[in-house]
This record gives sequence, C-alpha cells and structure tokens, in this order.
Amino acid sequence: MSNRHPYWYPLLILTLLCTCVSAQHNVTPWTEVAIGLPVAGKLKTLTTHEVKGYPWSVGGETMDRDYTIYDNWKAYVEPLGITQVRLQSGWAKTEKKQGQYDFAWLDHHVRDLVKKGVKPWISLSYGNEIYSGGGGIRLGAGLPNSGTAKEGWKRYVRATVARYSDVVDVWEVWNEPNNNWRPDNPGHGNPPEDYAAFLMMTSKIIRELQPKATIIGMASAGIATQWNARVLRYLKANDGLESLDLLCYHPYSLNPDAVDRGVAELRDTLRKYSDRIELYQGENGAPSEFRNTKALSKYNWTELSQAKWFLRRAINDRGQGIGTSIFSIVDLQYPDEINRKGLLLTNDNKEVVRPKHAYSAVQNLVSLFGADVVRRPDFDYKAATYHGVKAYAFDRSNAALVAFWFGDNIPSDYNTTTAVDLTFRKTTFKDPVCVDLRTGQVYEIPASRHRVENQDHVFFGIPVYDSPTVIAERSALPGILK
Repeated sequence: MSNRHPYWYPLLILTLLCTCVSAQHNVTPWTEVAIGLPVAGKLKTLTTHEVKGYPWSVGGETMDRDYTIYDNWKAYVEPLGITQVRLQSGWAKTEKKQGQYDFAWLDHHVRDLVKKGVKPWISLSYGNEIYSGGGGIRLGAGLPNSGTAKEGWKRYVRATVARYSDVVDVWEVWNEPNNNWRPDNPGHGNPPEDYAAFLMMTSKIIRELQPKATIIGMASAGIATQWNARVLRYLKANDGLESLDLLCYHPYSLNPDAVDRGVAELRDTLRKYSDRIELYQGENGAPSEFRNTKALSKYNWTELSQAKWFLRRAINDRGQGIGTSIFSIVDLQYPDEINRKGLLLTNDNKEVVRPKHAYSAVQNLVSLFGADVVRRPDFDYKAATYHGVKAYAFDRSNAALVAFWFGDNIPSDYNTTTAVDLTFRKTTFKDPVCVDLRTGQVYEIPASRHRVENQDHVFFGIPVYDSPTVIAERSALPGILK
C-alpha cells in the first residue's frame, strides 16, 4: 500500500482548516452572530394603516412598460408599512390614438393603493411615438421636441392631473432626463436648458389645476451637480424657480455612505439659487445577486448585503433631513434581463416567489422610524474604534433613538460584530434597549453597560457591524413581541 496521501487529501485538510478558522472568528456568511446582550423580543411591525404620516416611499415603477404586474405584488403593500408609492404615468400606454385617453390601467393601481392606506405619487415620464418628435418611451429617452408633440404632452398632463387630483398631489416631471447627456458632446441626451424649459411648461399646467401640489424636478441619474446647476441657472434667469419644490437625484453607489460629499455639494449648489427648494432622493436600490442588472451591476450582491444597503441608504437620508424612495418593491422584468433590486423576488413570469431579506428589514425600518420621529441636527457622538462609525440621533415624543453602523465599506455578507464603547452627547436615556434593525431583534442593555458622564450617555461594549443598529428609549418602540 502506498504511503502517499490521496490526491484530494490536501484539499480536505485545507477545507477543514478554513472551516475551523471561520468558526473561530464567526465569519461564516449569513450566520447570525451572538450579540452578547439579553434578548427582549422582536420589534413589532406596523401596516400601512398603522404607520403615521408619509415618511417613506417605495418604487412601483415601470408598470407603464409592463415590466411588472401590480396584481402580482399588491398583497405585500400593506404589511410592508410604507405609505407612499412612486408610479410612472405612461403617456404612450394611455394615449394610443391622438386625443383618446385610456386610464383604466393606471386607475386600477392608483385607486387600489389608496384603499391600502398608501398615497401614490406620479412621475410624468417618457414620450409618445404617435406624435412626430414625441420623445422616447424608455430609460434615457429624449424629451418631446416638436410643437405638435409638446401640445400633445400638455393636453396629456392636464388630463392626468385632473383625473387624479383628488388623491395625488405630488408630481415628478420626467425620469432621469440627464441620462446620456455629456457636457463635451451636446448631441447626446437632453441639454439641461431644454429640460428646464420643459419643467416650467409642465409645472405651469400642474399649478393651474393644483396650486398647492408638490412638484419634483430633475430626478437625475446620479447626483449630477453640473447638470442640475445649469437647470437651476436657467430657471432663475427665466423666473422659473417656483416651478420646483424638490430637486430629486438618484445616487447609485456601491457603498451607500460614499455619496455624502456629492450630496453636500449638490445642496450647496441648490442654496445658491433657493432656500425654499429641498433635496429629495427619489430612486435608489441595490441588487440581491450578481448579474448585469443596470445600476450597481457586476458586483457579488446577495440578499444579505442588499438588506444592509437599503437600511444604510434610508437612515443616511433621514439623518440628513432628505426624503427618500426605495427602488423597488419588486424585481422588474426588463426586455433584456430581470432587474433584481426588488424587495420581492420574482420569476420569469413576473410572479412573486417570496419576500427577500430586505423586505422584513424595511418593515422594521418604517415601523420604528415613523413620521413622528424627528432628527436631531445638533447630535454629537464618539466611538472608541478604528472603524468608521456613522451615527444619527432622532426623537419620538422626547424619547431618543440613535442609529449607528460601520459605514466605511460596501455592505458585506458577514455579520461579525465589534464591541464598541459609544458616547452620545445631547441625548437622554432612562430605559434604553438595543435594536438590530435588519433582524428586528430587540436586546436589553444591562445597567452595567450604560452610565452618564458629565451629561453624556456612555454605552459600553455595544455590538456594531455594517448594518444599522439602534439604541432607543423603550417607549420609542412601536412594541416588543415576546
């Protein structure tokens, strides 16, 4: 018998060693690492009928192009708890013969969402090829540019706003009009000045029918500070700044925390033109698997990293006083692929297979951070770690909530936590608990882990990782399920 090891023996040894190392460091993907705090229970989640106000939005886009079917996912709207849904109006789907409108498809979505406790907002987007120069009908499409098409657009906008003015009072003017635009190649995309004139024309009709409507403009692909600045410059020069209430952007980034500087620059640019107009993050999401899936493609995403991404994006926006919409409620069947950015997994027939991990994470988010939760801009904190800790403080009826996480890297597939001493200034806690926002688990914080030092609240050995955790006053929670 040979004394040589079988050819697979070294591989076996290597596998065993890797398994031991992974177990020792608790880095097995998807393994829930012990938090090290006593379990209090599970965060109670709220339906759309229980959540107060409209602090969050989720995308119900692309039904104008039939990339998703409303009836396949409508049952998941109420339990999700999000009370706003972004829809796209679909000029080409509604007006297939000039002057004849069939709103039945959109009526179904809008009216049913209202019954479910949801406030729809509508993006007036994309052109209509039944008109010469009517603009394109897909992402990156050109604006209507002929006189006949512009008149058709104005009639369509008037008909749409009039039809839904009883339940819709937030209107967006076009989706990502800057897509494909390059400052060094004026023949590509929509020039900002053309869009600005189009925005003014459309907003005038909306204001005539709904003087108090909220109008969202730009909805730019990326932060696009230069493009947005030129739109603002045109609006100001032509007395058109009243055409806009919210400047919208879609800041896709592998690390959702990495766009802070760009957003700050955009806000500074906006303030040069208006103190009234606010920023709004109108579409953002991460895929749940590796594929060539539009924005943020060709990265090894999983449902775990997607869930973390959504939470970090949302809390980041809320902490900076920026409204936000999650893209999207469901995977979308594009002509060339399935865009896996949904909270719900679908198959090739556009049927919902099941909720993803991100769905329950977002349930926790909207249940804990309702409209009655206000941010504290004067908050300051200290974290005894070399990692980059992001933290934001909020209040609900004078009960404090502080959300924190490691924000210096792309969300990972590992849930290893680091024990960190956290110091929160200008906050008050009497009966704090710890909430893992991703899982909804609520943990007790023993008295030995919390003390007050010179009016600062110090928490010792708190588990921190790359997904938001919240230290909250117990009374700030919607409830704890045992």
